[in-house]
Amino acid sequence: MKDENGGSYEEPKNIRKGDLVKVDYTESLMDGTIIDTSVGFMADHCGILDDEREYKPLEFIVGSGSTIPGLEEALIGMSVGETRTFAIPARNAFGERDNSKVKEVPKELAGRKNFIAGEHLVITDGKSAISCHVDEVRENSVILDTNHPLAGRDIVMNIKVLAINGKPNGEEKGSRKQKESDSKTL
Repeated sequence: MKDENGGSYEEPKNIRKGDLVKVDYTESLMDGTIIDTSVGFMADHCGILDDEREYKPLEFIVGSGSTIPGLEEALIGMSVGETRTFAIPARNAFGERDNSKVKEVPKELAGRKNFIAGEHLVITDGKSAISCHVDEVRENSVILDTNHPLAGRDIVMNIKVLAINGKPNGEEKGSRKQKESDSKTL
């Protein structure tokens, strides 16, 4: 493109569905409590640093369903270097709470005898694994909740776009290739 003085310049690239993006993010509850981030020093500063985790930008294909829908929607139209803070309602974040995902289970079926209310478990049957939260411990049973821990909660995201289609300036070369994602992030 030509500017008003006849010089050429690159039109800034805006994110579209199907673009491979790389973003830094900080995720918080509506009260401002930071619960996740891709930035190590931020995690350390907020007291949520996990030494087992590698802190790095989130990379995914917009529209692939590999992350929460509210994040994908908010990125459309953003460009490299742009920062945005936005609220995501529960239905577009980790979903609404589903009471049918809360079950009373006999302790022997849950695979152990001792449980602690509040603990996170992964129960396996040899073929599949179920992630759950122990809501309550009773004499012979436990109340298990398989909802995502943030189900039913509105969240706030702060995002900075670092790259589009692998390029810090968003330039495309050749066709976009979509890579499959095998798990939801965030």
